[in-house]
Amino acid sequence: MAWRALRNSIIEPALAAANRFKGFKPEIEHATREAVPTEDEKLKAIIYGWKKFKEMTNHYGVFENPVRFVELYAGKITAEDIARFSIAMGGLQHEKDFGKFMGYYLNALVERGDGNVFTIYTDHIGDRLHKLGWNNTRRIIVHGDAGEDAGYCMDSGGILVKGNAGESIGTAMKGGAIIVDGNAGKHAASWMHGGYLVINGNAAGYPGACMQNGSILIKGNAGDCAGDQMKNGSIVIEGDAEDNAGWQMEGGSLTIKGNAGVRFGCRMKGGEIHIDGDFMGLSDDIEHGKIFHKGKLIVDK
Repeated sequence: MAWRALRNSIIEPALAAANRFKGFKPEIEHATREAVPTEDEKLKAIIYGWKKFKEMTNHYGVFENPVRFVELYAGKITAEDIARFSIAMGGLQHEKDFGKFMGYYLNALVERGDGNVFTIYTDHIGDRLHKLGWNNTRRIIVHGDAGEDAGYCMDSGGILVKGNAGESIGTAMKGGAIIVDGNAGKHAASWMHGGYLVINGNAAGYPGACMQNGSILIKGNAGDCAGDQMKNGSIVIEGDAEDNAGWQMEGGSLTIKGNAGVRFGCRMKGGEIHIDGDFMGLSDDIEHGKIFHKGKLIVDK
């Protein structure tokens, strides 16, 4: 696929996805993350629901339906209630299994919550949450970093991370849009089935590994093995890519606007690679596929 067609197929939809976030504003603004007053009965109910959820999860060793705890102990909640609770998380982060289970509980709050856009503050706890936005269908803004597996199996909706993302952002996502303002860890959008992922910073190794479909736009640089074993879909890297880009790639399209490292296309079985910059070494073990360098077809098998 020509670069212009690829640009139209990835960047324009990604920008359209980004435009859906333009009107988003945090439901509440806090210059500092102060403790929420203890007389806030709704907040106390949500915190109590969290403690019961964690207690039952640890006791049985399986996940009960998290929404049940929200309904039982917190009742009707709003987007502002969830934002306030996310600030109060600072006082809970030293509890055992906080990072392991809090993401699931927040997802239940968002699923049960009344609102169009849900703001979650993490800038006071770092990247400790796991699977925030798991199976997401709503619109979420994360003010701070997202931990591992954010947007895991996401169905639809959107997640805007106004910070960095940990490993495996967008893993197995099926639809919707994720935008990361900062950098992302390894395995971004691995096993992706659909939707759009935009990383405005750099991505570590293995972005798009084993992706089945969908589109990834990395505006910075990418680590090793971009597009590793990808089956379909599109990846555009506007910066440089390290070694082994397109390793065992079976289909889809990988475009590197900057430079590529060594052994790109190694064991490639299908698809296309476009390199607009220079490269250090083309693999001599390419089974099938097409590779373009600065618009010129250099491998056609």
